[in-house]
Amino acid sequence: MVVTQIRAFRAHHTVLTIGALDAVNGAMDYSLEEAQIASTMIERSQSSARICPCPRTTLHDCR
Repeated sequence: MVVTQIRAFRAHHTVLTIGALDAVNGAMDYSLEEAQIASTMIERSQSSARICPCPRTTLHDCR
């Protein structure tokens, strides 16, 4: 229902928080529903920014 409502709008900018940041998979969320909502918001905006609220963010090079 929320995704359908979001598709009715068009935004200039979208700012989202993420649950985790992985070197291989990129930005991830804890909830599938929240991830689907965020994906739709990105689709409906001209630009987007993702913010990781984690107090400590570590990226590992998996090569």
